[in-house]
Amino acid sequence: MHLLRKAGSPYWYAGFESPRGSNKYVSKSTKVKATPRNRREALEVARDLQDSLDREYAEQAKGGGTSVLMVIDRYWSSEASKLNSSNSYFRYLERIADHLGDERNYCNVGTPDVAGLSESMAEQGLGNASVNKMLSVWQRMHRVAATKIGLPVRVIDWAICRRLEPAGRTRFIEMDEARALLRSLPDRGKDIFIFGLMTGCRKEQILSLSWDQVSMPDRRVWVIKKNKRANVRHWIECNPQAMLVLEKRENKGDSGELVFDTTNFRRDWDAARDLAGVKDFTFHDIRHTAATWLARTSPLHVVKEMLGHADISTTMRYSHVTQSDVRAAVDKMPSLSIEVACETNKEIDEQNACRAATCTQVEQS
Repeated sequence: MHLLRKAGSPYWYAGFESPRGSNKYVSKSTKVKATPRNRREALEVARDLQDSLDREYAEQAKGGGTSVLMVIDRYWSSEASKLNSSNSYFRYLERIADHLGDERNYCNVGTPDVAGLSESMAEQGLGNASVNKMLSVWQRMHRVAATKIGLPVRVIDWAICRRLEPAGRTRFIEMDEARALLRSLPDRGKDIFIFGLMTGCRKEQILSLSWDQVSMPDRRVWVIKKNKRANVRHWIECNPQAMLVLEKRENKGDSGELVFDTTNFRRDWDAARDLAGVKDFTFHDIRHTAATWLARTSPLHVVKEMLGHADISTTMRYSHVTQSDVRAAVDKMPSLSIEVACETNKEIDEQNACRAATCTQVEQS
């Protein structure tokens, strides 16, 4: 425990660990004037503040306070339910609740509990990436419990609970595989596939696209983009190939109806991949392919806008670079004329020879 002064405040502040042994430090005003004469008085007030907080924490740790279920409900309503991956978050939160117990006091949860769930998930055969995603969800919820609910939660060492992951998955296709898939799909599947490649839209955005979301004169469509605060419209620009798909289907539906025929979509897609011999390629990889193709001709911030990402670091995970991309970029670098370089070297050699001959004549004379 120590005393400190804060700019703009006339009082001593007490800095101490609360609760003791948690490595969590807080500072509170003692309401004692910050003068050397009042230092002893401020220290006594600081001890009383620390004792009061320790007693409060001890009462909550006995079994009262906020339960695990209350923390999960607060995190779900304030953040998780508004995310694109809310379904996955819900499953992770259910797993956390089953592991800890709904009625357990969340202030008692510590590193051993997190490590226990990590080990349990691994023993059940879940991959390390899935385990780490679950821990990331739990870590965000833990932060909400501390900052928004104001609970005296324990400090958790998340790093030692995480599991080693393999290198990130990189999958996109080139033109030959795209053409093979196109030949293997029925007409209704071809339209969905081409539109996805040309716009980078997510699967649910394409399959749920209705005609009132399409602006043919402006050559663009709008889709719903979720963020933490609200669902917003995101406009997608359509290139000529995407517009051909829309024009082809324009007379097949009324306003409000779906643009694409989603009948047997999953069966058509799986059969086309097998027939085309395209392995380990999901529908979401179409979005990665669109980003990679666009990144070869446009700056990364343009790709970010097309995909609707809030952070360009996310876009960097979608645009992949191959060795041929590097070779093509290197070939476009400015080059020096080899002939000019040779002529320059020849002139330098002649000048050096003249200097050497001059020096020799001077020495002989």
